Amino acid sequence: PGFGGKLLGSEAKAKLKIPNKSFAMRIDYIVNWGHRRALGKNVLKAGLRKGDVVLSVNGKSDFKNGDHFHSWVRLACSVGQTLKIKVFRNGKTDLVELKLVEG
Repeated sequence: PGFGGKLLGSEAKAKLKIPNKSFAMRIDYIVNWGHRRALGKNVLKAGLRKGDVVLSVNGKSDFKNGDHFHSWVRLACSVGQTLKIKVFRNGKTDLVELKLVEG
């Protein structure tokens, strides 16, 4: 989708008051290089930022890891579709809509 990062461990989740069994991936990078940099521009335009913690996408939160999340986006979603991404930012949750573009 143009961004990625690492899953939060139980200690980090506890500090943010996110349930331990919940999916929580901190955005560590936004693609702004190479032939896929349009994806990163799209992510920034939608309002996602480094440091945001992704909690769910379109209500789905049972991702096992980052690879599972990325695979699901590539296999279950299509260009032009809008993803509703629930993020944790500055102590509260927010919903960001990301329209998938070709990258």
